[in-house]
Amino acid sequence: MFEKLINPQLLKFIVVGISNTLISYIVFFGFYNFVLLGNAFLSQCISYAAGVLWSFNWNKKWTFSGKKHRWSVFIPFATVQVTLLFLSAFSISIANHNLNWNVNLIWLCVMVIITVINYNISKYLVFRV
Repeated sequence: MFEKLINPQLLKFIVVGISNTLISYIVFFGFYNFVLLGNAFLSQCISYAAGVLWSFNWNKKWTFSGKKHRWSVFIPFATVQVTLLFLSAFSISIANHNLNWNVNLIWLCVMVIITVINYNISKYLVFRV
């Protein structure tokens, strides 16, 4: 009955996404505040790359594990992720310069939108489940 209410695959994607978000945010926070000293664009690029590696492994092995996914899906996955990386980095950078919002709130808003896009592309185009 529970499976009829919530798609188990979506739930797994959300769990991977939450862990990915925590890892990405910790990396973003560290680089933005302590290494790159306020460079939101480069901090996002580095944090997103860390999240991509994490999420690819977990989504390939666990979320979309119904099919045998070869590493060949990494190329389309990486292409999508690089596109979303630049979209998110530019969005964060532009919003950070033009809005009087806290960079953490900007990051969260952008990443929610990117996550929704990412799930749909991952499900229907990359892993084709």
